[in-house]
Amino acid sequence: MDWIPTLTDREGPIYLRIVAALSADIESGRLVLPTHRELAETLGIDLTTVTRTYTEAQRRGLTQARIRQGMFVVESLSSPIRSAGQPPEFELSMILRPQPLDTDLEGRLV
Repeated sequence: MDWIPTLTDREGPIYLRIVAALSADIESGRLVLPTHRELAETLGIDLTTVTRTYTEAQRRGLTQARIRQGMFVVESLSSPIRSAGQPPEFELSMILRPQPLDTDLEGRLV
């Protein structure tokens, strides 16, 4: 595995420390993402912790998953237009259908 995050200089839950290291290394341009299993084995942590890490990184717009290809750094992060630490303009990771309204038998809202 090429990437080993530095976690000792960060505080908080391990998955957030890994996300912070991920973000810093993406911004510096020195990151090739390992697989979930590689990162878990290298850090000696549970696979679910790595999954939670990558999910949070994706939620923050740092990475994107491609089915059967893996996890990748979002291309726009390497663009000079994007400033460091700036969150994505909008979030599309969770689109929910509107819940049906409760109505009585005659169609009136309850």
